[in-house]
Amino acid sequence: FRLAGEGCGEGGAGVGSWAAPADELERMESWIEWAALKRPQRALEKLMRVYDSDASRLLDCCRQSLFFERTGELVRCLELVAADAELRIVRIKNRMTLDKDLLLSCGFRNVILNLRISSDATRRLGLDHHVCELQLTLKRVARGVVLAHGCCLQLSH
Repeated sequence: FRLAGEGCGEGGAGVGSWAAPADELERMESWIEWAALKRPQRALEKLMRVYDSDASRLLDCCRQSLFFERTGELVRCLELVAADAELRIVRIKNRMTLDKDLLLSCGFRNVILNLRISSDATRRLGLDHHVCELQLTLKRVARGVVLAHGCCLQLSH
């Protein structure tokens, strides 16, 4: 996964592995801003408005975003995820293609992966069928959309 920020190696950025030694993971934790779970009110709104009350379609309650400086880094992350034996890609939503309607995404362009983590630990806990979301976004896109996001949410409701 891509890390960005001070202390992240040469040039202020680096690639990390979830299987890194514990001391390295502890150091990397300071560079990661973990996303909160989707708020129940927002999940209910989405269920009613988008999924016709079908809870099996709501896949982004547990989500995380990774931000990249360059498109090549985002593509490399996709390659690493696809090659990871413990990750199962359930769905890829590519909102970076030019044929996507910008109005539907409020101008936001990213790649969304819905994943299952299938490891000894997730199987032992009965979580290997749980689907989570990983959003891969270019930093320059995220910076440009943050201000417009509130207006877009108001328009979409």
